[in-house]
Amino acid sequence: MSDHMTINVEIEPLIADITALEREQVPFAASRTVNALAILVQSAIRDGLRERFTIRQDYALRFGIKIPRFATKTDSPMVTQVLIPAEFDYLWKFQTGEVKVPRGGAQNLAITSSSEFPLRYAPQGKRPKNLDLGDDGKGIDRTFVIESGATPGIYQRTGPKKRDIKLLFHFAQTAPTPVFDYYAVANRVVKANLQPVFQREFTHALATAK
Repeated sequence: MSDHMTINVEIEPLIADITALEREQVPFAASRTVNALAILVQSAIRDGLRERFTIRQDYALRFGIKIPRFATKTDSPMVTQVLIPAEFDYLWKFQTGEVKVPRGGAQNLAITSSSEFPLRYAPQGKRPKNLDLGDDGKGIDRTFVIESGATPGIYQRTGPKKRDIKLLFHFAQTAPTPVFDYYAVANRVVKANLQPVFQREFTHALATAK
């Protein structure tokens, strides 16, 4: 699947009853419309990802959802793209909903406990790799591994009693990536905004015509 989306915008039905003089301003208005819609799509995707997922580094959205070039009135075809650059390819996993699997020789994924990490991710310094878990399953800060039982995972001792423990991460062989449909968001934004945006830009084009 490609890493960009191209939305076809049909302007002709909106200009069926205009004069020849007004028609001269259509390319300018259309280019501004396409660019305005691209910005709206870009913002909707960024906002949607922020609302649905915990994005640890916001620059990934600021630079990873990109409009590399805006359309001009002389372009043929008149196209503006919203794309994900190669260095941010990992953002595309939300479109495909790919299944997460262990990497680096690990047998299981360590999934954060929702009660311990309500934001759904462990901050720097508190991830499994930071706990220095040895071959005996014990790590720093009184952490340890339970390999079997009802909920295998990484635990931390909180007191002197046997049951004074809390779950930090539970183990799973796979985990789904929630789907965020970029195309659906883009199409919804374009459908809702095409007519009012074009009318605004066409009025602007006529007002500034020389």
